[in-house]
Amino acid sequence: MLKWFKGKADNKAPDTVLPAAAPAAPPPLTIKSQGDEHVKAGRYADAERCYRQVTESDAQYPGALVMLGFVLKAQGRLDEARKALERAVFVAADDADGHYLLAGILETSGPRDLEISHLQKAVALRPNFELARRQLIVALVKAGRSTEATALCEQSIEVLPKSAELHFYRGNLYLQVDDKAGAIASCRRALALNPQLVPAQQTLSRLSLETGQFQQAEASCRREIELTPEHFGPYHMLGVVLHRMARYAEAIELFETAIRLNPNSSKSYYSLGGAYLGLDAGSEQNRLLVQLNFEKAVALDPGNSECHCNLGLGYWRMAQLDRALASFDKAIETDTNAAIPRWARVMLWAPAFASKDAKDSPDRSGFALELARFEQWWATSESDGSEFVGVLQPFFLTYQEENNRTLLEHYGRLCAKTMQRWLDREQAPASIRPPGKRIRLGIVSADIRSHSNWVAILDGWFRSFDRERFELVVFSLSERDDTETAKARAQSDVFFGGPKSLAEWVAALREQNCEILIHPAVGLDTMALKLASLRLAPVQINSWGHPDTSGLPTLDYYVSAECFEPAAAQDYYSERLILLPHLGNRVQPLNFTNGNPDFAKLNIDLERPILVCPGTPYKYQPTYDHVFTDIARRIPDVQLIFFMRPGEALSNILRARIVKEFEAAGLEVKDRVRFLPWLAFPDFHALLRRADVMLDTIGFSGYNTAVQAMECGLPLVTREGRFLRGRLASGVLRRMDLQELIAPSEAEYVNLVVKLATDRDYRTHIRHEIEQRRPRLFDDRSAMGPFQEFLASVARRPQR
Repeated sequence: MLKWFKGKADNKAPDTVLPAAAPAAPPPLTIKSQGDEHVKAGRYADAERCYRQVTESDAQYPGALVMLGFVLKAQGRLDEARKALERAVFVAADDADGHYLLAGILETSGPRDLEISHLQKAVALRPNFELARRQLIVALVKAGRSTEATALCEQSIEVLPKSAELHFYRGNLYLQVDDKAGAIASCRRALALNPQLVPAQQTLSRLSLETGQFQQAEASCRREIELTPEHFGPYHMLGVVLHRMARYAEAIELFETAIRLNPNSSKSYYSLGGAYLGLDAGSEQNRLLVQLNFEKAVALDPGNSECHCNLGLGYWRMAQLDRALASFDKAIETDTNAAIPRWARVMLWAPAFASKDAKDSPDRSGFALELARFEQWWATSESDGSEFVGVLQPFFLTYQEENNRTLLEHYGRLCAKTMQRWLDREQAPASIRPPGKRIRLGIVSADIRSHSNWVAILDGWFRSFDRERFELVVFSLSERDDTETAKARAQSDVFFGGPKSLAEWVAALREQNCEILIHPAVGLDTMALKLASLRLAPVQINSWGHPDTSGLPTLDYYVSAECFEPAAAQDYYSERLILLPHLGNRVQPLNFTNGNPDFAKLNIDLERPILVCPGTPYKYQPTYDHVFTDIARRIPDVQLIFFMRPGEALSNILRARIVKEFEAAGLEVKDRVRFLPWLAFPDFHALLRRADVMLDTIGFSGYNTAVQAMECGLPLVTREGRFLRGRLASGVLRRMDLQELIAPSEAEYVNLVVKLATDRDYRTHIRHEIEQRRPRLFDDRSAMGPFQEFLASVARRPQR
């Protein structure tokens, strides 16, 4: 409001002609001018006295009435201010300032329609009255009249094209309709007109981060720091940006700066803990710093449900499940309407694995009950699936050798039901594109990039689809692009890239109106699960990028392969199972031949047996730990090679379990086990070429590692599992007619590993057989024709 007065003072118009006054008293104009000087100095009581003196001598003096209303409002005396301004606009209905100031009172007291009416009069009386235009835009938005607000903003920009604030307002209106690109463009225009406009810079920083434009976000945050160097906010935001860019050390420094400027910022403490987690949670010191900062965040804001939930998520990442459970319970107690901590509490009952001694920790036995409790709560809540579906998933159930169909069907029904509530509220438009001559085939995936699913499945599809038969529409959900993404884009008819909001993805999918949508890996990505939980095409298909049923009633088919599935496999799927010939894919060799790791530095002796254990830590279930000591007893000079992600809690748990197993067996772990960091592909392949045997993980097999072993001529031993996920490596061996490397039990698995590691002639024989039969694996097109025939057969037939 003071900005209005300064503008009025700078562009002062002559007051209304005054009637003659008695010569003994100062004229009203002089007294009013004195009042104006008091206002400039912030002496509102003195100014009020002057204006009242004027109105006592001339009750109809509009200028004095307007200024009296102004100073009364400045003193918080809104009722008196309103009466003065109502009198002002009554005696001078053509005074734009009076209408504007009265609207300012009505903004607080209402009614809203009367506020809007006075602002409209102010703008009509003075078309270039920018402050009135801006307040009117805000009032229209608050009244739910966003269309009128947008039209007014556009018109105002035409009248005042150099107003940075109006362009910024236009950006906020773009956000009302979730048009982030438009909002970013408006913020940039506002800053070009006024580089000092802090709110526009703040919004630009936030939107650049939200849309994954990290370099632009970094530049914007740094400009914010220049504008407000003593404010903690831009330091915190820049820390968040750099964290997303994996520049953890820099992020830590910025969060610490933010905390120095605002020691009471719980979010900065939480973010600082997350940055230490990313930097190196493998060190004991860093793990303590992570926990300490998370706990400080909660201590600073104990009534904040989100803080307790974030602490729980932090404990969950560190595999401290009991502590995570307590934090989620506290978050629920603090806010009974919070959906995410309730959902996270359910997912705790699907842990990767538990220590053999931790019988009281959450395990899969409680998953169904917790899911039912959540569903009961959700039915009476206002929450929808956009809030929580995919935030955490029962990912680790798949890594346990149990039939998950019943559990995942319950989970899938709930995901579909809660996401449908969101869709119903969105009232999204119906699909608009009619079918064309070609079948419109959509692929929805976060793995359209250098990823194991791209290598195993997607790349072969893109190479094989008949483009005269199928129109390929790709929805690449990931924020990351690389050379494989570029290849996919070139091979697509239509390509949508991320990041996008849920509403934007649904709009894109509906607009394309695909006849078939394929979700190659439901269960690995948050957005992929949200979209798969909705019915957005007549036919929707799952596949083995995540090798377990989705449980989603929105997915009709599951595409697998003959070599992978056991008899009666349909019993394990909620979807209808489709078996393609052989391995069902078309994979290419990686051809990495330039690796040259320093084996001595890795503590690998090339003269001793090298057994590669290539699985991610959560593939190793505790029940099979004895296999490694059984092997080590029979091969005294063995070197078992495991791979650890530095700082990952599950890696630390696996290492501790292996050490404990060896100590219990009376074996020296340091001599027989190597825990290596993940190697780059060329170095990993160089290791495979020098190794003696690859040990496939039991219960959850490896497909890509099995194929890479064959490419490198490395004998592979697997124990065939009950389900697809435990039969990927055995499928590769069956395709090569190398069933002799498939063990029926753990005991036979150990025997076969020992034979290959100690019998040079047998190992040479197997290497020769691999080299002879290896061509069957690569560029195998035998399944691609049947796959396309299946797609064509379901594309345009009536659906249930």
